[in-house]
Amino acid sequence: MWLKPLSNLLYITILENYTNGQSRIPLIITARRNFKKANWQEYTEHIKNSIEEETKIKSLNLTDLEDIINQAANISIPKYKPKPQNNQFQVKPWWKTKCSKAVAQRRLSFKKFRLCMNPQTYSVYKYHVRVAKLTIKKAKEELWAKLCCDLENQ
Repeated sequence: MWLKPLSNLLYITILENYTNGQSRIPLIITARRNFKKANWQEYTEHIKNSIEEETKIKSLNLTDLEDIINQAANISIPKYKPKPQNNQFQVKPWWKTKCSKAVAQRRLSFKKFRLCMNPQTYSVYKYHVRVAKLTIKKAKEELWAKLCCDLENQ
C-alpha cells in the first residue's frame, strides 16, 4: 500500500536491517487513508529527511522507523472523511406489502434454485424475478400517479 515509494535501495536496506530479514513489517495503520490523492514525492522526501536527521542523533529502532513512516503518512496521505451514519431505516413511500411479498417469493425461489439447480427451478426463479420487478414498478407508478393527481387538484 503506502510502502510503494520505499522501493529505493536505501530504504529497502534500512527496512531489512530493522526487520531482521522478516518479510512483513509490523506497522500499525490507525486511519483509513485515500491513497489515490497521496503526494508520494512529499512522502518519500519526509521519510528520507527524517531518517537522515534521526541517524545523526542516534541509531534508529523499529518504533522510531514506524513513527517516521506514520508522520510522513499523516502529512502527505489524506484521510477519508467519515460519512455521517444515519442508522434509521426509512421505508420508501411507494413500498407496499405486495412488494414485500414479491421480494420474499423471489428470495425463496432463488434459494430453491441454488439448492437444486435444474431448468425447472431456474425458470420458476426467473418468473419470480419478473413478478417482483413488475410489482415494484407498478407500486412506483401508482404513487407517481397519485402525486400528479394531488398536484392537479391543488
